Formats: sequence, structure tokens, C-alpha cells
Amino acid sequence: MAAEAAFLERSVALSLAPERRIERTLAAAEAHFDAGTTDMVEELLTTLETTALDDYQRARVDLLRGRTAFTRQRDDVGPRLMTRAAQRLSALRSEQARDSFLDALEMSLVVGRGGGVIRKVVAADRAAAPASHSPDLLDALIELVTNGYRAAAPLLRRTLYGENKPLWVRRPALAAVIAIELWDPETHTTIADWLVKDGRESGSPCCSGSAWGRKSSTPS
Repeated sequence: MAAEAAFLERSVALSLAPERRIERTLAAAEAHFDAGTTDMVEELLTTLETTALDDYQRARVDLLRGRTAFTRQRDDVGPRLMTRAAQRLSALRSEQARDSFLDALEMSLVVGRGGGVIRKVVAADRAAAPASHSPDLLDALIELVTNGYRAAAPLLRRTLYGENKPLWVRRPALAAVIAIELWDPETHTTIADWLVKDGRESGSPCCSGSAWGRKSSTPS
């Protein structure tokens, strides 16, 4: 991952066409985040501050800055930026918007329910996120926040264990939070073991399935 980040960063320096340079800068920033070099993420994104970006590119900047802020424990900054990214994406890429709202909720659950952060995320989701065809993980978390454990438990269990594969394969950090909400220590231990195994195999300091360690797009 560190090598990928270095190669992409070098490609930015060699790119003369503005649009290609923007895309490669974002790809390099994403790779540096996955490699754990968050200082380089900020440095690369700063170079785009005076550049004309489209809405999708601005959303990607917000996603990266939100994840970086969260890893640096900057309280509600991460959820706020992730929410703004999700709002930008709602009119562009509905599935990615729902993923970004999930990221914001995941961060809010880790930060804590105090301060009204999670309520703001839920309100933004209701205003902007397209409805899913059937209840999903985002709906389960909103049910938990708005109506409490008893109402949300059945849907939380269904999303945690999944029909084809368990939630922790895609979102282990969020799955761990849900396992705690469900008072399921055995599943929580399973998730922890899986995280160790996946981290060793991937070589990434940020688990690839968490809100703060997953690439938001495919580099071009």
C-alpha cells in the first residue's frame, strides 16, 4: 500500500492535464490514507483548494478529510464531513451516498451519542438519502437511534449476520459496535479475530472494511 501511494503521488507530479492531475491527486490521497500516512493526505488535498472541482470530486475530498479527522480523534469533525459528502453524493450516486451516511453514523456511534452528533447525521440522511427498496443496515441504525434497542434488534441481527456473508467482512468496525449493542460477546470476539487476520494479510494499518479505511473510488 505504501508503494502504491508513492507511485500515485509520483504520477501526480508527472501529470500535465488538469483533469487527470485532479483524479490522480485524489487517488494518491486515498492510497496514502490506506497506507496510514495521513499527513500526506492533507498535503495532497491542500493542493486542490484553489482548483475547480465538480461535485463528485468535492465529495471525495470531504470523504478523505472526514476519515482523516476521525483517525485523529477530532470529535464531530469526521461525522460532519462524511455527512456533507453524503449530501453531495445523494443526487449523483445514491448507493455511495448511503454508504457515506453509514460511515457518518459509524463514526458517530464510536464518538458517542452525546452532543447530538448522531441526531444530526440521522436528520441529514432523512432529508437527502434516497430510500432503499428494502430495510438495510442504514435503516437498522436509524431505527436504533430513533426508536431504541427493542425496535431495532431484529433488523440489527439480520444485517449483522447477513444472508450471504457477515457484516464484518465489509464493515468490521460497525459490526463490532452492533455486536456490543446486541450483547453478543461471541460474535464480537469473532470479529476481533477476523480483524487481526485481515490486517496481517492486507498489510494496512487501517482495516479495509471500516469507514476510515476503505477507498471511496477506483483510481483512474
